[in-house]
Amino acid sequence: MSIIPRKFLMIAIAVVVVSTLAVAAIVGLQVRLGRDDVHRPHLAVFASGETHEIGPIQYCDPDGIRETVNEFADQPMDTPQQQNAFNNALSEVCDEPQMPTIIEADAGDTVQISLPKEMTRNSLRVQALYEPAESEDAFFDQTYAPGDRHSISLPVTDEEGRTLGGIQFDMPTVFVDNTGAEQLGTFATWVMFVDIAPQPASS
Repeated sequence: MSIIPRKFLMIAIAVVVVSTLAVAAIVGLQVRLGRDDVHRPHLAVFASGETHEIGPIQYCDPDGIRETVNEFADQPMDTPQQQNAFNNALSEVCDEPQMPTIIEADAGDTVQISLPKEMTRNSLRVQALYEPAESEDAFFDQTYAPGDRHSISLPVTDEEGRTLGGIQFDMPTVFVDNTGAEQLGTFATWVMFVDIAPQPASS
């Protein structure tokens, strides 16, 4: 099985809901409660003859986050108690983080990913890691504007013979912090690891 380097794994499972100068403790927040009435988009992933439906490893209701940020915008965040109150309010509009999905693919295959309309209407950041990751070109990192892409295709083996280890999708959004400055955050993340199928022994 492919192993994602720690620095990539941390990107995958530490979803930054909102980045503000006043609330640095949000990074890596482990939220406890989600909203069941919020629709969570799913990716349709096709690899090696199999189709997988993959949901986000964490999803936050963007409207709920904006409401929470606005509610706390004029309040100080100088003490742990004040930060905890903000974190607890955010936990009510975010899902508990889930483990990434593992898909199996053949070394000579292409992973094809269809994006739901909820994702194509938003900006989208796509990251992929090829292993062994010994140089910068082993990382694919591209951000698309709304409407730019309806699908993504990635070869399982790149031109250098490296194999695809993991893919991550982030839906970014912009928030205004309590200083009035705009901050970029992520309200939804999808992650899949790729397990390269063993090749049959030659006769």
